[in-house]
Amino acid sequence: MLIIRLNGIIKKSPVKSVINKTSRKMKPETRQCQNCKKDFTIESEDFGFYERMEVNPPELCIECGMSRTMALRNERTIYWRNCDKCKTKTLSLYHPNSSFVVYCHDCWWSDQWDGLDFGTEYNPSRPLLEQINELQRKVPREAVIIVNSTNCDFGNNVRDSKNCYFSFQVSHAENIFYSTWIISKDCMDSHKITDCELTLYSVNLTNCYHSAYLQDSISCSDCYFSYDLRGCNYCLFCSNLRNKSYCINNQQLSREEYLEESKKIFDGSYKNLQNSIKKYEEIKQKAIRKFAFFIRSTDCVGNYLENSNRNFWSFEGVENQDVRYVASILHSKNTYWGYGIGVQPTENIFCSAVIKGGSMIKNSFNLLNASFCDWCDSLVSSNNCIACVGLKKKEYCILNKQYTKEEYKKIKEVLKQKGELAQFMSPAFSVFAYNETAANDHFPLEKTEVLHRGYRWQDDSFLTTGQETMKSENLPDNIKDVNEEILKEIFACVKCRRNYRIIQDELRYLKQFSLPLPRECPQCRMFARRAMHLPYRLWHRSCSCEEKSHNHDGKCLNEFETSYAPDRPEKVYCESCYNKEVY
Repeated sequence: MLIIRLNGIIKKSPVKSVINKTSRKMKPETRQCQNCKKDFTIESEDFGFYERMEVNPPELCIECGMSRTMALRNERTIYWRNCDKCKTKTLSLYHPNSSFVVYCHDCWWSDQWDGLDFGTEYNPSRPLLEQINELQRKVPREAVIIVNSTNCDFGNNVRDSKNCYFSFQVSHAENIFYSTWIISKDCMDSHKITDCELTLYSVNLTNCYHSAYLQDSISCSDCYFSYDLRGCNYCLFCSNLRNKSYCINNQQLSREEYLEESKKIFDGSYKNLQNSIKKYEEIKQKAIRKFAFFIRSTDCVGNYLENSNRNFWSFEGVENQDVRYVASILHSKNTYWGYGIGVQPTENIFCSAVIKGGSMIKNSFNLLNASFCDWCDSLVSSNNCIACVGLKKKEYCILNKQYTKEEYKKIKEVLKQKGELAQFMSPAFSVFAYNETAANDHFPLEKTEVLHRGYRWQDDSFLTTGQETMKSENLPDNIKDVNEEILKEIFACVKCRRNYRIIQDELRYLKQFSLPLPRECPQCRMFARRAMHLPYRLWHRSCSCEEKSHNHDGKCLNEFETSYAPDRPEKVYCESCYNKEVY
């Protein structure tokens, strides 16, 4: 049975399996998670997918399973180290003391080396994963993942973009600074911004223009310190508005009144900005919250989904169908247990991360336009590979050794018989420490628990501190008093003491929006925006609405799955009550 959400009501509805007839007869199974020891249920429709992909059902609950795939991806823990080929100092995802061979972007993508040179014979007497780990430490790794982009070296997971600085998870974008999950233009200090232009200090926007401190909004322009607006222009300190213009505190003003009042807010003062941010947080707390942020999505359970159908336990997804237990996923079909999937279409993906185009991929990381691959790492335009690392335009390879099609099939059959291609992702496959990865952002664990579960831990945070040339208390309060001499200074973050600078483009945006210099480093600002974003978790709750005018006596009885934990203070409404309240 699949959980279907209709107007906020949870119902059970039979689902037509796309797998085979036998999968419809499977019953849900309750098992105990190998990690946290909590009971979890494998849904009946899941068995059909696992059967078709020829993999075993997981022995992990949803949260532990999702963290396993997220632990494959280091998004923004970066270091300085020298390229092991050209010796140039380069930004890297790999700690300088790690045992991996790391090449800068240009050297890794060059034709001066071939992954087949590191090929090794498969040894059936040894575990396959053990042999993969040895190969991972021999084959050169790309320092940061950047594809088809210009002037974007200071970032990671950037593709088809231009002029991006200290930004991560960026695609088809231009002029992006200190931001994450961006498909937009001219954005700074923002998270999950799609089809927008000129947005600052904002979270979860679609089709917005020239706005700052705006969250969970669609098709807005010139809106500030506001939450959950749609089709609005020139709004300040507002929430839950639809198709309004020239409003402050949800009150309608004339154009002249609005412009006059807004001048008092955007005066460039840091002290006044803190007062505005405090009021902004109060507005968000009082705003009516819809149980989930969906845009043109049906039969979905999760949050932050757009143009998607039949998603279950899915988060931050765009244009996906029949995906389950996934997050940060675009243009994918029939994907289970995935993170960082898409931009280019993918289909039939199992337990993998950073897959950019391809199909029939299992237990893999960082594949670009690859298909029919198992236990592979950092492949480009390669197909029919098993346990390979760093190959480009190859086929029928195992442990980076070239085989004929017939030889390949014989060894693959041996691996299948041994069950090594049917396993769920292992922590040992990840080349990163748990606290370097996205798993630590969304499912943080103490070091002892991380090690107990088989992951690694990085103790060296590698912060640059103590190099500041100007103390934070000496920073000018007002951006009007700042000139380009500030670009020569080094500051210390008021939270973590990490050193940071102001760059030219950053200063230009701050002056354009009359916003003061930041007192926190880019990393701390990113953490703060991540905290505004709801977690990749779901809780069963009932609607908070008690309005009699919403067609119910007393409290609404509708129930739903939501990313708002039961102990959070916000009022969370089902879809029916929410629509009656805001429209």
